[in-house]
Amino acid sequence: MRSGYESSPQSSTWTSFATHIGGKAESWLVNQQYFWKLGNTLLERQMSWANFVKEGAPHWEDRQITESLLQSKPWISDIYAKKLFKDIPEIAIIRQRGRPRKINPFNSIT
Repeated sequence: MRSGYESSPQSSTWTSFATHIGGKAESWLVNQQYFWKLGNTLLERQMSWANFVKEGAPHWEDRQITESLLQSKPWISDIYAKKLFKDIPEIAIIRQRGRPRKINPFNSIT
């Protein structure tokens, strides 16, 4: 939604939001453990999920997600990245934009 591709979470065809708030039912969708912990009844869970999505991610988390998406990097914890990408750890490292700075050996302080 932030990118402008969707007008609302309900209209998105790429998320499970509509199903989780009681809209269209998807037979293939399995509610995960975190969804069941949102309330004792289905209505409580649906309302909790709608409020959760409405609040959005904290600013720092939103920035991390955006950086990961822009660089086509997975948004996962450092610990999990080290386990998952142990053979090629640089795949999960998020670097600053642009070329790395050149190191000039003639101007370096020794």
